[in-house]
Amino acid sequence: MSKFRKKLQQHKPVIWTPRQEVLIDPPIPVPLSGTAPRVVMGQAWWDKVRLAAKIATNFHCIACKIKPNRLEGHERYEIDWLLGRATYLETVPLCKSCHLFIHQGFMKSQVDSGKMTEEQRVGVLNRGLQILREAGIKRPDDSIHRSSVEWQDWRLVVEGREFPPLYDSLEDFRKAMRNQG
Repeated sequence: MSKFRKKLQQHKPVIWTPRQEVLIDPPIPVPLSGTAPRVVMGQAWWDKVRLAAKIATNFHCIACKIKPNRLEGHERYEIDWLLGRATYLETVPLCKSCHLFIHQGFMKSQVDSGKMTEEQRVGVLNRGLQILREAGIKRPDDSIHRSSVEWQDWRLVVEGREFPPLYDSLEDFRKAMRNQG
């Protein structure tokens, strides 16, 4: 018997539970846009964490359960809107559609720049809402995500280390986004 066949026979299936609630993750506070764990911790860290997340669901989207050709890593946070802290919790694997559903601001910018049609955006929104309905999950009111913390006082916390915003102001952030597009 070949080594490959032997290894395949020893393989135990991964048992995991879908977690549709990731679709209602709050948006990252704007001051921390671009200050992602993958940026501050480096590519090697990100590759390792993202692969572990994919393996944990046997390469399925954690929200909709499909097994796409390509999975994206989504960072989850506990956000303290009063203290201005976003603490990294974990990375989960998502298909492109579920990931876009969470990042609706990004999706709108894709439509505005012509990289996505309005029909595609509506399709992503309807699909995400259907997944939430089927799971019995209601979307929270986004107005609860308000903060009086000054831009420069926000911090991203990863593995106990604090990182300041990547951009100095909302204008700097917008300028960087325009230059990328």
